[in-house]
Amino acid sequence: MDELNSIAANMSLESALFGIIVTYFEISVALELVCYLEQVEKSSPLKEKLKQLILTAKRHCLSSSNEESYFECVGNETVRHQTTHRTRSLYSRLTQILPESMFEQCDPPKLLFDINDDADSTPYNTSRRWDLSKVFCFDQNKRHYSVVVGPGSLQRNQMRSSIACAIIGAFLEFFVLISALVWFDVAALAIMALIFITMLCCVPTARRIVFLTRTFRLIQQWKELKMEKHEEWKYSGTLHRVRNVYWVSKPTNTLCWVAFGLEVVFLVLFPFITLCATDNAWIVLIFLLVCVLTVIKHYFDSTLVVRELGRKAIKESMVHRGFRALSSSSHDDDILVTGRPDWKSKLKHFLDISKHNSWRVLHRLDMVIGISGGKPQQIFSYIFIVFGIILLILLLKGVMTGTDTAGTYSGLTMVQNYTYYPAQDSFAYPTCQMTNGIKVSSASNTTLLDFTYLAILSYTNPAVTQQKLDEFFGPGVAENRDDLVQSFRAEAQQLNPITYFFITFPARPGFGVISVKGTGHGWDLLADAQLWSAAVFFQILRFLLPFGEIWNSIFNNLIAAISEVESSSISEVSYYKQITEFISFLKSSTEYTDLVVTGHSLGGGTAIIAGAQSGIPAIGVSGPNAKLSRLSFDPPLTLEDIDKNTFNIIPQRDPVAMIDDPGLNYQNIRCTAPMNNLLACHGSTRSVCEIMYSCGNYNRPAICECIDDEHRYPSPLAPSLSEDFATACANAVA
Repeated sequence: MDELNSIAANMSLESALFGIIVTYFEISVALELVCYLEQVEKSSPLKEKLKQLILTAKRHCLSSSNEESYFECVGNETVRHQTTHRTRSLYSRLTQILPESMFEQCDPPKLLFDINDDADSTPYNTSRRWDLSKVFCFDQNKRHYSVVVGPGSLQRNQMRSSIACAIIGAFLEFFVLISALVWFDVAALAIMALIFITMLCCVPTARRIVFLTRTFRLIQQWKELKMEKHEEWKYSGTLHRVRNVYWVSKPTNTLCWVAFGLEVVFLVLFPFITLCATDNAWIVLIFLLVCVLTVIKHYFDSTLVVRELGRKAIKESMVHRGFRALSSSSHDDDILVTGRPDWKSKLKHFLDISKHNSWRVLHRLDMVIGISGGKPQQIFSYIFIVFGIILLILLLKGVMTGTDTAGTYSGLTMVQNYTYYPAQDSFAYPTCQMTNGIKVSSASNTTLLDFTYLAILSYTNPAVTQQKLDEFFGPGVAENRDDLVQSFRAEAQQLNPITYFFITFPARPGFGVISVKGTGHGWDLLADAQLWSAAVFFQILRFLLPFGEIWNSIFNNLIAAISEVESSSISEVSYYKQITEFISFLKSSTEYTDLVVTGHSLGGGTAIIAGAQSGIPAIGVSGPNAKLSRLSFDPPLTLEDIDKNTFNIIPQRDPVAMIDDPGLNYQNIRCTAPMNNLLACHGSTRSVCEIMYSCGNYNRPAICECIDDEHRYPSPLAPSLSEDFATACANAVA
């Protein structure tokens, strides 16, 4: 294990060094390319270069642009067809009427270059390289060259197949989306979802069909024109769609500096002062690090210079400056190749150096475009947007649902004298009989079912909690000590929205079970995200990395480092801390010496953490685990604490129970829910029904919800009763 930790540490160090090298590479190339702007010389001081980088970034951010696209045929002669599409944004119209002190009009409009074209990444489509996947998946905003006449030209059947593939693909996309909606049993929101999905997916596909159809028609027209002129094609002719973006106005330097000053004040200084007021040094350091990386990514972006000048202009500028520098040299032994500084020797020497430098600069330029722009940047942008949307949804749900902790669930419907026998059609779970727990008499068994029922009992309305305890365990067997919970919360001033019950058993003095409520409203979802979001992220990263398991020891420390940035106000209302305080309160008295904590979902994860911290048995039902994130809690957990004191019930396909890694003790249970219902396996009722059906209910009542249309378990047996279970349940509800 120590060797694996050493390997993981070395790989982490190498990754950090690679990141530093890439950052240095981007900065150095940006400082080098900015010299090709007209306002900057290569010998200019660093201050002037930084100034131009800032102005370039703000200029690209604030400038208004128009877009046009057209088809161009290139062969023996270049033929430009009429413009197919021209757009002018509302922002562009607005900048036209603003004063000249803010925006300067570009006359003529300035062409912006596409970094993909500058990187020599333009694909050619010939008869030998043609395939349907390339045609169907290409990005029509990028330039694609199709060889349409001469050697290697696309055949008529290939072009027709391209159009047919686009049409069939559009129908298949729509069919797959409809099938997915049907499979997920979407009903009420089906129409709105269809409209939204059609706008996102079918409109681009329709544009692709129109583009291919128009391309095919232009190819036919071009060929017919050449046949009329009786021209023979010795060379290949290409057809491509040109998409040009033009600046029609650009901000003045004054406006750029004003915008930059506002960014510094509102995005750097104001958050920095606010975070300093929290007295959390870690989060301030993390914020400064993020600011530095953001500045490097935003202002040292060499692709902006490439888009503004173009690859060709950079090369020509490099040649011009090199020749000018060569001409200014008065004495150079390398230049005097013939013994005298004549112009022929200078030119020959310069061409040799220019060829080498040209290859070097353009090669670096291609590398920069590959790192700073293109698909990697888009992928990370999409990931950031998705996580931002998820966080926003959780926040809005928390605001809308409030923090009301009173349960409105009336509890499960139960009927006595009906029996589920263990292992009716399969093996019973080996943990059906617990070694320690609720054993209040010699006739009763300590079963997994008891703890599962108490875990979901916390969802019920406090007004009916005692009634449900009497129905399940029998009258007077279990007692809800809500008075003790409320008095402690008032004394400890616990104001957070967590709900928990304390159940005692008079026949067993000193024994009690703490039942923690799971996710009930939006703020509970935010609490889940606070505790386990880092663990989820590193689980995904571990899945993507080769031999990801060797990184576990590194992940533990990284998750712990992330948890250090939470503010003290958030840390104080962590749910598990409230439960740990209540357990300490109970243990401090001599009345309760044998305690167990349980819960479902968020309550199960909270129970696992609190139980491991307090050294008492903890039984979670569909709860997130704590092995990866054990060092992030306060106080941190050890593997011994988790393996010795925690137990988690993990249903199949339950996404919540897959969060983090479980300890040594856990029980996988079956899930009979349909595959298309992704969250059904997380349901508390389904878990208690599965355990009751597989382990047996012993002397506990049978639960009516187990045989309904949602869960569909077989009815329990009652040899001594003439009334079937469904009728008994109907009478119990009535």
